Amino acid sequence: MTNPFPLSQAQVQLTLAALAYAADTKDSKTGEYPPMSVVKARITGQLNSNEFCADHTWTVVWGPVQTPLTDNLVYVALNTVSGELAVNLRGTTTQFLSRLEDLPSGQTTFPTGNTTGAAVSTEFHNALSEMLDAKDSDTGLTLQAYVAGQITQGQTVYVNGHSQGAALVPMMQAALQNGWNNIPGIAATFKGFAFAPPTSGNPAFATWVANNVDCWFVINPLDIVPLGYDAIMDIITKSIPGPIPDDWEGYAIKKLVNYAAHIASLAGIWAQPSQQALTQSVPLPDLHFFEQIGGQHNHNSYLHLLGAKQITNDASGASPMPGPITPPYVTVS
Repeated sequence: MTNPFPLSQAQVQLTLAALAYAADTKDSKTGEYPPMSVVKARITGQLNSNEFCADHTWTVVWGPVQTPLTDNLVYVALNTVSGELAVNLRGTTTQFLSRLEDLPSGQTTFPTGNTTGAAVSTEFHNALSEMLDAKDSDTGLTLQAYVAGQITQGQTVYVNGHSQGAALVPMMQAALQNGWNNIPGIAATFKGFAFAPPTSGNPAFATWVANNVDCWFVINPLDIVPLGYDAIMDIITKSIPGPIPDDWEGYAIKKLVNYAAHIASLAGIWAQPSQQALTQSVPLPDLHFFEQIGGQHNHNSYLHLLGAKQITNDASGASPMPGPITPPYVTVS
């Protein structure tokens, strides 16, 4: 684990993760989601304009690839100055298959063959498998084959993601680092950044990650997504992201929270890894409860909380958080 928190790295990696949502922005004329060629052009345009990825130092070199069965998206960017690579994982979208992936039905052993009892969400495991099986249409290579072919001197490979993508970060990092499906691990220096992560797996997996993976889990304390799946009831008991309305809608919210906690418990026992960086808490009391949920989880809000420039022209819109954030941006737990 890198200590202290590498803020500048986190700002860049969150920017790269946020750009993966370019595919979730419909065409204003046709109302359709764009083909990957257009998504690649959108990401490239933002890379050339964003101040944290400025001077044309990052460029798309593999993907983006969108998986057909789980609606995950992954792309690889290269820093043309340092030679570093970044594997960037998109979070949940509005698509049905993407939403379905967030509902755990059980747990699957991971890493494969581990003797610690480590296991992860079966749905996340399936998503990881599909992403690693996918091939980029331009290079004809899988993600593992491409990254392995670029490593000549043990360069740094970042793995990042926001939301659902963040849950997949430690799993993707482990697969690339240690090997997957009889393909050997890659001899690189891996660093992970998981922003707003729902819980990937059980307590044994959380311990395995803490002991074997260099990854920061960046969490806004008022974001409910990282409470899934191990602390869902905190939405009620700790009033996250704010007080639940004291009316029929509040009653329904509490019922929904209890049901979500029950579903999670049927799938297994869950735990977040311990290496966390907690952002400042910025309440949004003037917003409706559900708007608060979206505002606290928005990738632009996380960029705002880390003192980074927000992404423009995407489906999420600007963060509703007022005013600038002053250092320290995070507290390391």
